[in-house]
Amino acid sequence: MISLSDTQLDIVSALARDVPVEKRDVFLQRVAAHLQIRLGRYSDDDVAAAARMALTSLEISNRPENDGPADGRATTGPDQNS
Repeated sequence: MISLSDTQLDIVSALARDVPVEKRDVFLQRVAAHLQIRLGRYSDDDVAAAARMALTSLEISNRPENDGPADGRATTGPDQNS
């Protein structure tokens, strides 16, 4: 079991918003696993890093929706393909 401060819980909650509901349990378990390695001594930055690692392991990014396709391809309009 881990214990988080209010600030640390806010960090994890903010990143969890990008996780599909069906993957949130796995996400939270992975965050906890990363933090348990620190033996209960972790800063806000450690919590943020653990949450980002958990996102990465689930292949989920926390980028805004309007950044383009997730695969990184450039988007082109119908007139630009000719």
